[in-house]
Amino acid sequence: MIYHHGHILGLAKKAYERSLSDEYESFVSITLSAMSLECYVNDFTHQSSSELLRIGIKPLQDLNYVLKILENSKASLIAKIETIHFLLTGEELEKGASKHQELSMLVRLRNELVHRKPESTGEWGLEENQTFEPHKFVKYFSDRGVINKPSEASPPTWSQYINKPEVAKWAYNVVVTTLQDIVSILPGSHFSYVQGVMTSELQKI
Repeated sequence: MIYHHGHILGLAKKAYERSLSDEYESFVSITLSAMSLECYVNDFTHQSSSELLRIGIKPLQDLNYVLKILENSKASLIAKIETIHFLLTGEELEKGASKHQELSMLVRLRNELVHRKPESTGEWGLEENQTFEPHKFVKYFSDRGVINKPSEASPPTWSQYINKPEVAKWAYNVVVTTLQDIVSILPGSHFSYVQGVMTSELQKI
């Protein structure tokens, strides 16, 4: 059986490395990072259906059953990750926690990039005394110091402005953190051992 998330995440890292000399590669890295996370959850669901890997571990049996229901109902990636956390820890993910906010932002950013609509730079139509407000994604990353705030005198399109190695690095690291967090809450079993091996070489960049 071939599982794809590791290969795709590796491609995301290579795209990030290329983005250091070609910023346009940042878009590739960001979208591949988000794609690898979705692939991981799909791989996780398939692997947890193996009786050999989850035998005698009821939380994994329950989790696999619920994940299949979520998949059939086309639930969101965030809902699946929240479900994994809840069924394995008995606690809800804290919505206000920085990790959850970053994960949610990565998914929203990926969706906006993949389903992009026409953009305006925002430099037209400002009335007197009206202040230019950066796009929500630009504001999110500039407020956190990932990128610099754009010039109000010549505001760029948001997708152009976040297309930077710093954002690609952020996206990759969000995925690495999420995968490591999932593996860390798995109950002891052959399944958790396999997951640990699959993610053991992951490091932030």
